[in-house]
Amino acid sequence: MTAFRIVGGVFTSLFGIIGIIWGIVCLILTLVAFIPPLGSFNWIIIPLTVPGIIFSTLATANSDTTRLGHVGNWLNGTAVGLGTLRLLLGGGVF
Repeated sequence: MTAFRIVGGVFTSLFGIIGIIWGIVCLILTLVAFIPPLGSFNWIIIPLTVPGIIFSTLATANSDTTRLGHVGNWLNGTAVGLGTLRLLLGGGVF
């Protein structure tokens, strides 16, 4: 972690931006999976949010980029929650 702070927080802010972009993409895919025949697509989307959560968590390590990390974690967490809800409502298949 000290190697990231030596650079001046550039990598941690980049991690936050990557986490936000990753979360937006996963959230859009989760909303697309709400279409009835595409419900099982959430089995792929939910594991895809894990790298976004990791990048966002790394962004919270630096106090300058904490907001970026929190936004990324919120977006990815929302994608996981909505995907899980959709799988529960569809019986895990539909």
